[in-house]
Amino acid sequence: MNRVLLICFSVLLLASCQKEREKLQWDTDWTAPIAHGTLNLQNLIGDSLFTSNPDSSLLLKYEAELLKFDVSELIDLKDTTFTEVFALPFFNPVDFSPNQSFINQPENNQLLIEGAELTSVGLKNGTISYTLESTIQGNVIYTYQIPSATDANGNIFSKEVYVSAASANARSFKSGSFSLAGYTLDMTGPNGDETNRISTNINVKVNPNNSGPVSVSNQDTIFIKNTMGAISIQNAQGYFGMHSINSGVSSSALNLFDKLISGGFDIQNLSIDFKIENGIGVDAVVSIAQLFGKTTTSQINLNHSVIGVANSIDRALKIGGTISSSEFVVQMNQSNSNIIVLVEMMPDSLGYEIDVIVNPLANISGYGDFIDADFPLRVLLDATMPFGFIANELTLLDTINLNINDTLGLNSLALNLEINNGYPLAARIDISILDVNDMVVGHLVSPGEILAGEVDPTTQKVSHATLSYNTLTITSKDLITLKKNKKLLLKLVFDSPDSYSQLPIYDYYKIDYSIKGTANVGLEL
Repeated sequence: MNRVLLICFSVLLLASCQKEREKLQWDTDWTAPIAHGTLNLQNLIGDSLFTSNPDSSLLLKYEAELLKFDVSELIDLKDTTFTEVFALPFFNPVDFSPNQSFINQPENNQLLIEGAELTSVGLKNGTISYTLESTIQGNVIYTYQIPSATDANGNIFSKEVYVSAASANARSFKSGSFSLAGYTLDMTGPNGDETNRISTNINVKVNPNNSGPVSVSNQDTIFIKNTMGAISIQNAQGYFGMHSINSGVSSSALNLFDKLISGGFDIQNLSIDFKIENGIGVDAVVSIAQLFGKTTTSQINLNHSVIGVANSIDRALKIGGTISSSEFVVQMNQSNSNIIVLVEMMPDSLGYEIDVIVNPLANISGYGDFIDADFPLRVLLDATMPFGFIANELTLLDTINLNINDTLGLNSLALNLEINNGYPLAARIDISILDVNDMVVGHLVSPGEILAGEVDPTTQKVSHATLSYNTLTITSKDLITLKKNKKLLLKLVFDSPDSYSQLPIYDYYKIDYSIKGTANVGLEL
């Protein structure tokens, strides 16, 4: 290395003695690591989708939520407006001293709720919007109370609004809103024997800071409008009514196969639980009219005895503040359905049509139905599959960011790949260049195969990973794109030979790769 430096220094020294000369140019080859990493099925497909058996063999677990019925499906608490016009009953003017009330009006208000008879509602969100108009020529305080609404500390809802004095020619006006978030409404009315009602009280008094008494008569009017709206229910109790709900033909995205971009696989053992979790305190009848897997080009309908059958679902239990959901589970496997055929098509969505009847026997709970936003009724598919497979052009992909710092000027670049395969399947490698929008703008052809790991015939496990070498030559056009974007798309294509028997895949299997760049660099002095 010192000799190279000495020669270079000598050349530079001689060159500096010449007043006029041609530039010195030469090419040199450099080899340096530019990327390395580890791939396994967990990080290619998604680590959250896998779990391991005690023997470290992989299980693919996937839960898809097809449908969720929550508060909004059963309770429709509409915006409700309470309007009061107070024409004061004093034929002759009456003076009221500061801090003295001249209106104190309790009300029993009916809320607009369709299809349910509620005794209690806990609010996640909600507002009371108010508008006040007054002809009182004095400063007053309007107090709006909902004695049947209490917060978590047991305090009733009570808010004050300060209204300025009207003039002889103009009314005073005030508007605003209060939050109802976190309040619980007792909706049984003043005697505790009603539903969908709340008790309110309106009080108007002379502001204690008013300069003197305020004179009012039957010529004075106070207009008050309160609107309860923007309601979001956290929990409720009562009788939710008898409802028939049809989902329509809908679909739920299935991201299980997002990175399996082509090809397929054969499954020899698969179990999927069709599960209904009922966290609502109502009895229900649920039937699946249809269930199907779907891609952009094809659709396969599930054939199973559960399709088209009405299944009775028990209500959830509530003891104290603890809710225990009821469960209804039907297992689907290769012996009682075509579920394997459906999964092997690698659907990108699950389609369904589901019918739900709520409270088919009407109000048998005696207003004891309950619901909490955190405990809906859910229809789920819960899949468990030992992850040993027979691959048929099964393609996985990943992106690689390269560390290329071209400070000298690259003439050409070759990528030398070392791939240590710890899986019992051979694979082909395909690499493309991506632009800034992750669109393929170049394609690098790999001449060789990634050899399968060596399998011990006794244990049927990979005993040794197998090292494979591949060299990819990058054209000058692709080199420009690669230097600009520094990103590659790696595809691994697995294909089992005809004689291959399905083997378990273990969580410690992996593929280690190293990419070194051999670059031809032009130097100029």
